[in-house]
Amino acid sequence: MVIVPFALAACLSAAAGEVDVGLELEYDGYLQCEPVMVFLKLHNDTAAPLVIAPDPGAGADTAAVTFEVKRYTRNRTVDIKPSGAAPVVKRVTVHPNGDQEILADISMFYGLATLGRYSVTARVEWFGRRYQSPVRSFEVVRGIDVAHAARTVPEYPDRLREYDLRYWTRRGAEYLFLTVSEEDGKINCGVFPLGRIVRMGKPVLRVDRDGNVVVVHQSGRNCLTRSAFTSTREGVRFVDQTYHLPDGGPYPFVRGAEGVPAGGTNGASAKPPAGG
Repeated sequence: MVIVPFALAACLSAAAGEVDVGLELEYDGYLQCEPVMVFLKLHNDTAAPLVIAPDPGAGADTAAVTFEVKRYTRNRTVDIKPSGAAPVVKRVTVHPNGDQEILADISMFYGLATLGRYSVTARVEWFGRRYQSPVRSFEVVRGIDVAHAARTVPEYPDRLREYDLRYWTRRGAEYLFLTVSEEDGKINCGVFPLGRIVRMGKPVLRVDRDGNVVVVHQSGRNCLTRSAFTSTREGVRFVDQTYHLPDGGPYPFVRGAEGVPAGGTNGASAKPPAGG
């Protein structure tokens, strides 16, 4: 006869309830080497805390979260294995009848740089039971090329760094991106979303010998967006983003009810684009 401790028996009984696992993606398409963020949504419909730990062996009541990522080709499906032992989700506790939303960058753990169609599923394993999210699909694309520049890295004349402007459609609008790479694309130095683009004129991309990178593109009616970066041996860093009229003057944003400019800021400390 096996005697189960009361506390463990209570957890086992609670785990027999339901754990709802949801999964959402920011977009259905990502530029090559752009971070792929997922929103993992957990609902604990049991009477016991759902504890997700990096090391499930730390205790019998801990749960494990795993992701199944696949890439689809014309002839077969390729399972994408995680690149290391580090867990995608760190320690999280979801209380009884509670909810938790976790933001994770799966591209840090799974190789998603190859162009093509992918799918991702999240799984929670707890007391021998598996709870699974719906399957979500997305595409990794190159984007449509707009402009290109190449410069050696400051103080490193043997290192050539390439800068490309590409656009892609998201949620019914076109967005511009700056992608930076070295060694013919083998080394990714960042993918920076620059905002919506109105393709009435070709964007301007300038890179000088000191590593100053400037992109100017039309983002709205009579509105030009100027994005500035600095390129050093350590990488490419966002500096600021400002908005201007065609004559160079500051763009007059319509101010909202609380005095906040609608649609952006024209200050020197604009929110940096993601990806760098």
